[in-house]
Amino acid sequence: MFQAIWQVPKMADVYGKMNIRRDRAYSKKLLSQIRLTGRLPETLQECLIHDEFVISINHSDYTKVVAGVEIMIMDEEIAYNSRKISYLNIFPILESKLRLVSDDEPFYVGINCNGKRIGVADTEGLLSAIDALFPAKLQRVIIHHTKGFDLALIAKLLAKTPERKARFWLHDNFSLCPNYTLLRNDIKYCGAPDVDSYACRTCKYGHMRKLQQQLFAQFFKDNKLEIAAPSKFTLNLWIAKSAFKGHSAKVIPHLRLSWRDRLPAHEVGTTKRIGFVGYPVYWKGWETWLRLVGKYFTDDRYRFFCFTSWGIPSERMTQVDVSVSRESRMSMVEALVHNKIDVAFLWSLCPETFSFTLYESIAAGCFVLTNRDSGNIGAYVKENPDQGFVLRDEGGLFSLFSGDSLEVAVTNYQRSGKARADLVFLPEFELST
Repeated sequence: MFQAIWQVPKMADVYGKMNIRRDRAYSKKLLSQIRLTGRLPETLQECLIHDEFVISINHSDYTKVVAGVEIMIMDEEIAYNSRKISYLNIFPILESKLRLVSDDEPFYVGINCNGKRIGVADTEGLLSAIDALFPAKLQRVIIHHTKGFDLALIAKLLAKTPERKARFWLHDNFSLCPNYTLLRNDIKYCGAPDVDSYACRTCKYGHMRKLQQQLFAQFFKDNKLEIAAPSKFTLNLWIAKSAFKGHSAKVIPHLRLSWRDRLPAHEVGTTKRIGFVGYPVYWKGWETWLRLVGKYFTDDRYRFFCFTSWGIPSERMTQVDVSVSRESRMSMVEALVHNKIDVAFLWSLCPETFSFTLYESIAAGCFVLTNRDSGNIGAYVKENPDQGFVLRDEGGLFSLFSGDSLEVAVTNYQRSGKARADLVFLPEFELST
């Protein structure tokens, strides 16, 4: 079994080992339900309709899960297929914080080919099936997410490529810590300190982070990984806080804004419509939002909205049921425009690597309110100060709503009308080559 060779204080050690034991117990419970797919080499050969193919690696089944990374992978699949390159995607069947490699634990992956579910394989079955695909040529491996993966398996896949090269995406901060939100004990942004720091030693994720970082260190050392980040902020954070070195690095945004004619703005002095955009969870600032609404919902200057598909029973705000899917990529933008939202509340407590809700809000002409720990949200607003405020803390937020600064800023932003843009996704995206 994998063994730690260091000493850690009791809190991090106990919590970390509890998480690992819980992870393995959950996995063992599900092992009996897994059925391997027969005739996998033949099935894959029939699905790979082109002479070249790429392998993408993710933590979830992008054909079933609808979220930012998964939608981007779907776009990537379509783009490669348009170039007559087949798209093979693998993902872990069992969920896990991080696969801790050991010789006596089986590992299973689900397999998609060109958007079609092929089946399930263990490590040996997958590698054998890929070897049988000759003369089809493996062009590239694209690592979107390693959560739940056996890094040794990914290394074996890279060994089948020229020079062991791959693109390694920074969709979130998982390669810095298994707690990818970087919230110490799930509460406050930690800034990804040194693994031997007091902050890590007293965090319940500290023990697992030690194990994780050792695995990643060897993985980066053995392979030539091109680092791809969706924003400059994310790449800079990773370079500053990671002990690993990529073969190369670049910023590749998930989308771009294509500006359109402006929309009519509200009259000066009218009620400002404030919207919470996204999932109503703690690390997205939901509790701060509830306190804000509770304090100002009787103030005639404001009206509060929540844009989510989750049920939010509250008489203090208007819920708009909306979710973004593969078939309705602009549904959030359209909902914000339809409800004439003036201000988007994007109070993420953790550093967002990109934030689709940011660009959806900007595309709908919203003025953005965020805080200094929100990652790329705050970075964007700092570069575009006429489009929002980056506030120091919750106290600064309440002061803003108490005075008239928000009214003045929104009015100035809408002076020539409300900005409006389309979101441009793949296939204009830069592909791995």
